[in-house]
Amino acid sequence: LKNTPCQNIVFIGAIGGLKKGVKIGDIIISGKEKDIYSVSSIHHETRKKMLSLRKKGVVGIDFESQTFFEGARAAKLKAFAYYLVTDLPLSFPFYRKKSEKQKLKIKDALSSIVCRISTSNILIRSKDRS
Repeated sequence: LKNTPCQNIVFIGAIGGLKKGVKIGDIIISGKEKDIYSVSSIHHETRKKMLSLRKKGVVGIDFESQTFFEGARAAKLKAFAYYLVTDLPLSFPFYRKKSEKQKLKIKDALSSIVCRISTSNILIRSKDRS
């Protein structure tokens, strides 16, 4: 990517919400790697670890963010991430069946993210702007 005219990179991903008040279907927008904590295995998602992360102000947990932000930094690109909260590891883990209302919230939130990105100036190269 660093050899292309690309200046910004956008990531869309799912997270387990850790911050109090975050609900399934919420959208988290971030340009900071520290908002989301990435783990390499679900086995690292221990209750003790997640409570510690929540106490430090981490909003959510996933598997990809660290790699995404590291890659963007290496390519000297401005990075943005849109996260969809799909589970709450401390109270409603991913393996629990979601209600129809929760499924609809997730679907609507994903549609909202796609609409935000498709109408955003993030996708326009600065030399193309009027």
